[in-house]
Amino acid sequence: MKIAVAVKDEKLSSPLEYHFGKAPYFAVIDDNDGSIEFIKNKYEEEPAAKGIMVAGFLSEKGVKKIYAGDFGVKVKPTMDVLGIEMNKIDIKNMNITEFIQRIIKT
Repeated sequence: MKIAVAVKDEKLSSPLEYHFGKAPYFAVIDDNDGSIEFIKNKYEEEPAAKGIMVAGFLSEKGVKKIYAGDFGVKVKPTMDVLGIEMNKIDIKNMNITEFIQRIIKT
């Protein structure tokens, strides 16, 4: 399964990003083979409904589960229709490597 997490940069040491729609990048982790792909959020600068657009974009990439510090209230119905599970996490002082160790490998 492909899992996305909102991140600030394209590095394994990158801190996680609190806001789902405003994240500059997403780390997409394939929990079958452990591969990680960084995807630029092309909707980061949109004035409205960016979370909905990002949800569709990540769905096209095969993502079925997304983690972020927070999601906008309008995105849940879209995630439900797309069959994507939303997960709010405490991102304080967590980078991608720590996220994988704490969340993915548990």
